[in-house]
Amino acid sequence: MKIVITGGHHTSALPVIKILQTDYSDVEIVWFGHKYSAAGDKNPTLEYREITALGIPFYHIHAGKFYKTYNLVRLAKIPFSLAQCFFLLIKIKPRLILSFGGYVSVPVVIAGYLLRIRSVIHEQTVVAGWANRVAAKFAGKILVSWERSKKYFPAH
Repeated sequence: MKIVITGGHHTSALPVIKILQTDYSDVEIVWFGHKYSAAGDKNPTLEYREITALGIPFYHIHAGKFYKTYNLVRLAKIPFSLAQCFFLLIKIKPRLILSFGGYVSVPVVIAGYLLRIRSVIHEQTVVAGWANRVAAKFAGKILVSWERSKKYFPAH
């Protein structure tokens, strides 16, 4: 079974990845994330280095932020990233998307929803971030680390 894991909080995903790799030999993990922190940066992110060190295929998503920006280039990346995720998900054919927040996860979860691929979101913090609140509208399940986080998501 293929699982796409995505999100800005890769350190929270690492223990889950370890369990999946150890206890479920039939699971194939693919990562969607950021290879570089900023445009023009030539240094790979810690996310990229740690995920690829585990032997997990890594796909760089060219996601754009919708909030806290008035940069037209960043805004233009939004439809591009949705299309990129849509086509990558068709190519990879995962059975599940596991999201750990961050704006890179939003187009992945929305594209998955459009393709009828179930998504599970994990919120690690007490105050849910913008990305998880948006992605929650398209997810099948939402997991929280803190009881107080539930108020940011639909009751169901």
